[in-house]
Amino acid sequence: MSETRVMSLMLGAIVLFVMSLFMSFTELRYAISGKDVAARVTGKVPLAYKGSRRSATRTVYEVTGVFDDGGSERKETVTVEQDFPFPDDGTIALQYLPGSVGMSRLAGTTNMFWVYVMLACMGLLGFLGWRFWKFYKS
Repeated sequence: MSETRVMSLMLGAIVLFVMSLFMSFTELRYAISGKDVAARVTGKVPLAYKGSRRSATRTVYEVTGVFDDGGSERKETVTVEQDFPFPDDGTIALQYLPGSVGMSRLAGTTNMFWVYVMLACMGLLGFLGWRFWKFYKS
C-alpha cells in the first residue's frame, strides 16, 4: 500500500471516527442519565412513510406522550410502527434525557450502530497508524 493511500485512508477514518464519536455520545448520554417513565398517550397521528423508491408506502404512528419531569409536565413525541402493541391503560414506556427537550425514545431501544462504527474506526486507525509508523521507521 502506498504512503499516499495510507494517509488518505487515515484521513477518511479520522473524519468518520469524529462523526461516529459525536453520534455515539448521544447513546452514552441515554445509558448514563436516561430516565424511564410511563407517559400518558395524548395523541396518535398516522404518517405515511416510504423507505426507498422501490419499497411500498407503510404507515407509522407519531405518538405524543405527557409525563412529569421534576414537577413540570413534559410532552414528547416518538414514532412507532403500525403494529406497535399499545397498552390498554393508555400509557407508553419512554426513556428521556432530563433537561433536553425533544430527546426521548421508546424505553428499551438502543442505537448502537454509531458505537460499532466508532470501534471499527479505532481499530482501522490503529492498524493504519502502525503501518505508517512501520513505513517511516524503515
